[in-house]
Amino acid sequence: MSSANTGGAIPALTADCQACMGICCVAPSFEKSAEFALSKPALTPCPHLTDRDRCKIYRNLEWHGFSACEKFDCKGAGQYLTQVVYPGKSWRDTPEQKAAMAESYRRLRRVHDLLEIFTLAKSLPLDADQEAARQAALSSLIPEEGWSEESLKRSEADGLFGRLQTVLATFRSAYARKP
Repeated sequence: MSSANTGGAIPALTADCQACMGICCVAPSFEKSAEFALSKPALTPCPHLTDRDRCKIYRNLEWHGFSACEKFDCKGAGQYLTQVVYPGKSWRDTPEQKAAMAESYRRLRRVHDLLEIFTLAKSLPLDADQEAARQAALSSLIPEEGWSEESLKRSEADGLFGRLQTVLATFRSAYARKP
């Protein structure tokens, strides 16, 4: 993946933890439960995150009580954030940007979830209007210049995610037609 932009191509939709700053282990909060062995406030690194942004217990997450982490997949949002939105930066090196990075990550996860859904929708028996809407949705999720902190904020403020949910709802008839 280019560190400057995506050139309008669909980014990788699978996690590559080696190319990420470990933001999924920092940004969210979680409460001690059957899926998390401890509570952690938002914007606080998990105590199992190494100083090289790798999980110390990755090979045994479930055994250590972190089954939610084992199931989690950012769908590539973490490495996109690291390589495209904040190239050469990390929440460790720029702690004043940690909250902004976490918000950008949250928005990118929505983008990547929607990219996956609209990509999978290609297998539905969409009519011409639905296929055109699917293509337009994909285009809106893959800006030619790549995502930035500002463009992610703007897309959310402008209601992009809500509009795309509305488009998805129009695919129900195609799903019903699926053999």
